[in-house]
Amino acid sequence: EVAARLYNFYQQLSSPSSSPSSASFDRYKDIVTRELEAFDNLQPYQHAGYHANLLLEEPKWPIPTIRDALLPLTLADLAAFASPSTLFSQGYGTALLQGNILESEAIALTETVAAAIPFGAVLPKEKRTSRQITRLPATPSSSWGLLLRRPEENKENTNGACQLCFQVESKEMKTR
Repeated sequence: EVAARLYNFYQQLSSPSSSPSSASFDRYKDIVTRELEAFDNLQPYQHAGYHANLLLEEPKWPIPTIRDALLPLTLADLAAFASPSTLFSQGYGTALLQGNILESEAIALTETVAAAIPFGAVLPKEKRTSRQITRLPATPSSSWGLLLRRPEENKENTNGACQLCFQVESKEMKTR
């Protein structure tokens, strides 16, 4: 279902006869912009968790970077990105289906997704992005960790928050 909707959107963008109007693009861009701007008004504990997650996983893109990239975006930019020669020219996907599903149903569902997203070629392994945990360095003054201080995004909020994260290197209970 999701893959089919994604592919239909792709076809809509790449077809000159049915491409979305500039007005509908502007409305959608406005909605996304407002959602990104709402980040500044979240509670301090939400900001603390966001910054910890931003630090602990790669690749991640900070919300201000995404906002800056969205500002100059036009419908022509999106259409160029979604052109058949770029969007699905190369790709790679991995599926994990679990739960109350038969193997034959899982294979059929995977084949449906593969048919809905017609990659022209398999993306080379060195070009694939993968999420990775960032190993934090120890601070110079001690071997106990890293301190990250950030000012609260919402200057009107007088509250603060602290996020404490532990990275455990060893699986041995004795060294934890």
